[in-house]
Amino acid sequence: HGTLDSLLSAVADGDAGERPRIAAILREHAPALRAYQQIATLRPPAVQRPPDATTNLAGGAAAADALGMGNLAGRLEAAASLADLR
Repeated sequence: HGTLDSLLSAVADGDAGERPRIAAILREHAPALRAYQQIATLRPPAVQRPPDATTNLAGGAAAADALGMGNLAGRLEAAASLADLR
């Protein structure tokens, strides 16, 4: 088939020559397979970078604590600046 897209197109058209079970799995998981391909080929994501801002250590500590990352939360709370985290 040459490419993932050509395989998935052939499977969608019922013309891939794959066993029925394999064709059904490919059809079912086509979106995930395309996503994995993008990840594997390291394509840049289609997102905008957030504006630059100062690091909110207290906010980061609270978020880390809420997610059960107590050690990280403690390090962030104790830090006066990013240099203290090295």
